[in-house]
Amino acid sequence: MSDTRSSWISAVGWALAAAALVVMVVGLWPRATPLTAIDRVEALASSIRCPLCGGESIADAPSQVARDLEAVIAEKVGAGESDDQIRNFFVARFGEVALLDPPLDGWGIALWAIPIAGLVFGVAAVSGRLRPEEGR
Repeated sequence: MSDTRSSWISAVGWALAAAALVVMVVGLWPRATPLTAIDRVEALASSIRCPLCGGESIADAPSQVARDLEAVIAEKVGAGESDDQIRNFFVARFGEVALLDPPLDGWGIALWAIPIAGLVFGVAAVSGRLRPEEGR
């Protein structure tokens, strides 16, 4: 009976880990580019950090600086610049810290990989702990 219960608990643990992995992948999956200029401005303002507002996005920050930067984004969208060109503009002026979503290179890879590695390590630790000790 103990082996059956242990196998069931292990299966539930693996199922929960798989479900968590699916939720992470779906959450990180790139979304389609918004179609309207207003949607693009809102999406870009939500993905770029306000340099004076303590980690808030330009869209969420209440300061006048954030409103001015949002106007810069709207101007660049109106001029036909791509989302990458606009992000690069802010990175050139404020550094990589301007992006709320780190790029997938350098430290950005680590920032994306650490939660996944933590999940894998946690599943391995839990499944190892739930296994019955030999000699019981």
